[in-house]
Amino acid sequence: MSTEPKNEKRILDAIESLPAAQWYKIEDIAQRSKLSNPEIYEVINSSDDFVSSTDDHMQPVVTTRDRFRKTEPFFRKIVGAFKNRID
Repeated sequence: MSTEPKNEKRILDAIESLPAAQWYKIEDIAQRSKLSNPEIYEVINSSDDFVSSTDDHMQPVVTTRDRFRKTEPFFRKIVGAFKNRID
């Protein structure tokens, strides 16, 4: 049995336990989920439940697709599409 679904749930639970924000740092998710950064990247890159981007310092950040759809401004969605970060 693959551990990826369990890890996906751990990531979702970690995001829910963090203070409300649009985007979350991988390190914060790793600390809450007790998963390594590579495990987190593996899940978010293979799952349709997450959207990844970079912050102002070019550090990777992630959010849930649901939160992205609800809160991301339309213009940023368009820019993200050009950056291959489509919803």
